[in-house]
Amino acid sequence: MLILQKRKISRRIFTIGGGVGFFGACSAPIYRTISDESVSRNYPPIGVIEKFDGLDVHSIDSRSKGAVVVLIHGANVNLRDWTFSTYQELSERNRVIAIDRPGFGYSERDQSYWPPEKQAAQLREVIKKKKIKKYILIGHSWGALVALSWAQKFPNEVMGVVSISGATMPFGVPGKLFNELGLLEIAFDHYYSFVSRNVENGIIEKTARKYFSPQKVPNGYLDYVGIDMARREKTLEAIKADLLLYQKEVAKMSKLYKNIQLPVEILHGEKDKILNPGKHAIKFATKLPNSRLEILKDVGHMAHHGRTDKLLNAIARLKKTAR
Repeated sequence: MLILQKRKISRRIFTIGGGVGFFGACSAPIYRTISDESVSRNYPPIGVIEKFDGLDVHSIDSRSKGAVVVLIHGANVNLRDWTFSTYQELSERNRVIAIDRPGFGYSERDQSYWPPEKQAAQLREVIKKKKIKKYILIGHSWGALVALSWAQKFPNEVMGVVSISGATMPFGVPGKLFNELGLLEIAFDHYYSFVSRNVENGIIEKTARKYFSPQKVPNGYLDYVGIDMARREKTLEAIKADLLLYQKEVAKMSKLYKNIQLPVEILHGEKDKILNPGKHAIKFATKLPNSRLEILKDVGHMAHHGRTDKLLNAIARLKKTAR
């Protein structure tokens, strides 16, 4: 999920769990970022921070009984998107581990290239340290691409994958050209500059309504999830890097979908305004040899909040299949 307003021109260009508007401004973009100190004071870590390869990784573990479920968040948010409510519901029947992706929340990334495979490797270190042998991967939006890359590389460890509103397919021709010409980076810079200068005008609240629509934004969600975390300079750089690598990496990954023999549950909102269900769910399902697709009626992009019951059912099916 990306808490930003999304213009119509962006729908085919930037569909990675977020949106970016191209304003065509000539002036240099100016970010009004938030300091790390301010974020740490207002939104302290809610889990454990550990060092892996010299980088901090933040995770939370319910340690409850049941199959292990690993939660991977989308763009611009952090593991708090899960722990707002979904995490608690899933923990009633499973052991649930949520992890901040590198560069988000309290997990770090360095200045090197961070494709989905490398992000998955960092998250997997948390699971390895806990000596967990088998687990289910759940990825929302951009996080679905990380989950699929993880499952493709380590199929003997993964019981199955749930893709929720997943960003799973490449851009169309216009978006690909937009990216190759370097215009996507320009669009990103100008849009975030615009957003950072209009936070007090309610742009975040307005955009959140689009992401949850037709559901309402849950009471207290924006205060809890810590949107200011995404306004830190290092997180903006992570979001930008993910955007710019998406076309290349998803094009490469989509060629490997046919090799994923694991069961993959695909849940996608019928009224998702961010990622088109026809392309990122229906077309995606045809690429996988062992997938189950469910289009959720009257549900938007934040399907894990809107229909947690459907997610619980998908997990139950994967557990049954793994027996």
